[in-house]
Amino acid sequence: MITSEEFLTYVAETVRDELWIDHHAYYFGNDIYIPACVSMWYGSYYEFYIRNAKVELRHSNQNAFFEGWTVDPRETEPFYLSHNQVRFVTEESDFGATRNAELVFSGEEFFVSTCQYPNVAGRWQYPLPGMSTETVEQVTRFKKLVFPEDPPASAPVAKRPAELVLHYHAVPARVLDNLCYSPTYTHDAHQLMHQTRYPSMAITHHYWVPLMLLGWGADPLNSMITGWCSWDTWVTVNDPKIVITIMADLPNMNLKPLQGPSTHLGVPDGWAMDTFTRLKRFYGAAAHRGDGVVIIAELRE
Repeated sequence: MITSEEFLTYVAETVRDELWIDHHAYYFGNDIYIPACVSMWYGSYYEFYIRNAKVELRHSNQNAFFEGWTVDPRETEPFYLSHNQVRFVTEESDFGATRNAELVFSGEEFFVSTCQYPNVAGRWQYPLPGMSTETVEQVTRFKKLVFPEDPPASAPVAKRPAELVLHYHAVPARVLDNLCYSPTYTHDAHQLMHQTRYPSMAITHHYWVPLMLLGWGADPLNSMITGWCSWDTWVTVNDPKIVITIMADLPNMNLKPLQGPSTHLGVPDGWAMDTFTRLKRFYGAAAHRGDGVVIIAELRE
């Protein structure tokens, strides 16, 4: 968890020298995700994820603001926080006159990310429906935002920490083709977890996330870890051609970050390189056989 005061201090320190900050809003059912950056092509400075959110536009009729807006830190604060509410003030020109428009987001629960590491954009790094607050903080990059008005959190019940495990299954090309054309392809893909016919391996989020961070989320490492083609939230696939491409591109990858210290990411030194070596060996064997790789994410609570 992170208090609103701690979050505001982080943001003020991070963006104090910037001329502008772009915000983009993405709507997922009743939830809203808001990243903030100098450009959508760069990593975020901070992020909001608001559950059961509501949005209100004040002093403007420009509906485009609901999708994106820019804040000038020299003119106004990046945002204003109050209990379960965040307000953005942005400049709007109307017939030569300048005025401020306001976007107000409120919700039942706020999560934020301080993006201290590169944004690897893994689809499993976001809160999902049904995830408890504890699970969100354990398996995603987000922390619950605590306001001064919030009641003290009750002591958590002792239980095994949640894990997000990636299961890798190397399957023959014909089997992968059959899966692709099956009307129940995602269900069929999950059945791979209950068989021993095809080669497989698994990595928990304690190690695949730091590995991506050390590799800056770049290809071919990104595709090798989390997959190139998404079938749904929990299943991704690298077809045989992608597997071959990954192996062909690996020699050009800079491995120095993987060989350096990694204890600051919560894993022992050398573990990142060991994990990479396991994945490389697994993909190399799959490429040699002409197999594709199906990646299945499993949330263990």
